[in-house]
Amino acid sequence: MRRWRPTFGYAVTAAWAAQMAAIAWAVVAHPTDAPAILAAAASLSAMWGVALAVLGVAVHERSRDKALAAGQPAPGLASLAAALLDRRKAE
Repeated sequence: MRRWRPTFGYAVTAAWAAQMAAIAWAVVAHPTDAPAILAAAASLSAMWGVALAVLGVAVHERSRDKALAAGQPAPGLASLAAALLDRRKAE
């Protein structure tokens, strides 16, 4: 289960590249159909939005996991308040 984040990232990248290559080829091969092809491609934005949102959350959480493992304080209001108090003391 520990390899799902990078595997998902590579899969999203490969799928996006294949889709863009197919769209580019279709537009070049059939320029008269370009408006319909691009309109169909635009309808896929919701699918890509979900995939990229999942990927973004996965990357963010992995970064947070690494920071916690390195001993950095957990982000949140408590750490923000502590940082502000430390800053105030330094002044």
